[in-house]
Amino acid sequence: MSPASSLRRPALYAGLAAALLAAVVLYPTAADNFVSTQSVAAGTDMKDVRTVTVGGVTVKRTQQYIDGVPVYGGELVTLGNTQPLGKVAKASQGRFPATAKVTSGKQVWFDPSLFGKPGAAAVPAYQMETSEGTAIVDAASGAVLLKAPKEKEAVNRAICDLNNQTIQSEADYACGGALEPVLTEEGGQGEADASAVFKFFGSTSEFYEKEAKFDLTQNIGANGALRGTVRICVPDSECPFANAFWDGTQMAFGQGLSTIDITAHELTHGVTEHTSNLVYQGESGALNEAMSDIFGAFVNQANGATGASKWAIGEGSALGVIRDMANPPAHQQPDTYSKFVQTTGDNGGVHTNSGIANKLAFLVTDGENFGGQDIKGIGSAKAIQLFWLVENTLTSSSDYKAFGQTVNAACKQLAGSGTLTEEDCTQVANATKAVEIA
Repeated sequence: MSPASSLRRPALYAGLAAALLAAVVLYPTAADNFVSTQSVAAGTDMKDVRTVTVGGVTVKRTQQYIDGVPVYGGELVTLGNTQPLGKVAKASQGRFPATAKVTSGKQVWFDPSLFGKPGAAAVPAYQMETSEGTAIVDAASGAVLLKAPKEKEAVNRAICDLNNQTIQSEADYACGGALEPVLTEEGGQGEADASAVFKFFGSTSEFYEKEAKFDLTQNIGANGALRGTVRICVPDSECPFANAFWDGTQMAFGQGLSTIDITAHELTHGVTEHTSNLVYQGESGALNEAMSDIFGAFVNQANGATGASKWAIGEGSALGVIRDMANPPAHQQPDTYSKFVQTTGDNGGVHTNSGIANKLAFLVTDGENFGGQDIKGIGSAKAIQLFWLVENTLTSSSDYKAFGQTVNAACKQLAGSGTLTEEDCTQVANATKAVEIA
């Protein structure tokens, strides 16, 4: 497995129908679909989902419903008293048929335009969740409309070790299920990878508790603990496995992949599931990956990373550096939106196109003369607060246009609360211009 494909989830597709697996999801292109609550589909009801306070800013998230059924990806988020950010369906077509070919899963409306695909109306569908992720299936025809794989306090940790055995299903590496932990809060003894993951779970938990007041164990833990299995091998891949992934309930690492930034990267996929819930496909998937890189880098910096190491993802692992957030093109990633890579592979290039947001995070934090802008960095302490508010403000269908708008809106709100300054927001705005998302 090449470094460019690292830190992505392996294809363990047990439980998905063959027809679903054969479906090809077209790569979504960016579309200006930002609307207010006054221009939505008939029969729409916007219901409150969650209200949180981040950096002194109130963040209110609402979900669109049509005739009592939620619209997948139809969300609006309001920062303070500003105009809502997000996308909602503008029209609906059809109803849930009594003789639907697909009746399992959760009833949803699906509007392809929310994900940059052709179509202008929401249609009845079902949201199916499997061990592999989410599939949106047309209620009438059974056709797959969208596929998105999972990627995604006094800390309680449980670490297991597969010793490079090959698994056949998720149950084979379930820490605390099929496997007995080698390390817990009560003690134990593990080899180097297990000991490192145990330590880095603690470091990442401390970061999120201190900087975001977000309890990883409570919010993303399984059965009261953060769980991870090290030295895992998977079918149809070399062993040792050159990858790491979050499966929705725990982490899994190939041998030598247990560095602090990789650990924080994967745990942040779990955080994203519980905040913005960015769909892991196309532009929203690239943002999902970027948020994991961004907070992986911030955790690394909070634990002593300096110089070029601050932005080098994978440094010290068996893979070496796989992404350079300060210089994305060094690892075949774009650093501006005009260089966006159109592809149907890798869920629409999520590991490639994350480079644009990664470059933005670097510019906002450290500054640089780039893209015609002389940017003065605002420092990591302020950048962490900015991107944490952004993580809580993005919606599941956000694209890069939404990301740019959200970053600038979040900065203005934080300036209003005294966390940032107007000058900080000038630099942030210049950074969004430099990477061409403003």
